[in-house]
Amino acid sequence: PNWLGDPSQTCKLPTEYDCPPLITKPDNGRWPIQCSGNPVANGTTCPLMCNPGFTPAKYTAATCMNSFYMHDADKIAACVQTCSPPANPPEGAWACKQDTAGVKRCTLSCPQDQFP
Repeated sequence: PNWLGDPSQTCKLPTEYDCPPLITKPDNGRWPIQCSGNPVANGTTCPLMCNPGFTPAKYTAATCMNSFYMHDADKIAACVQTCSPPANPPEGAWACKQDTAGVKRCTLSCPQDQFP
């Protein structure tokens, strides 16, 4: 007979320290299947996988620690669109910084005798 599967795989009961499966779908991304279908073992890190053209906004993963996810990453994880700063104008330059929420903000700096 033909069968599929890993013969070394075993069954186990969840422990009191395991986390629930990651069922909330992050904006523009997803959790790996091993973290979304069954309880997640204590100490496991589940990477946030973003759709093409998107990057994690703040947390890149959800880590199960003693029956909850650190920083509530399971509830607030999201992916934001990846973008490049605008091209610099002939007289001036864009300066971009990413804030703690993962949002990139750009400001235009101009010579002293000019303004944006």
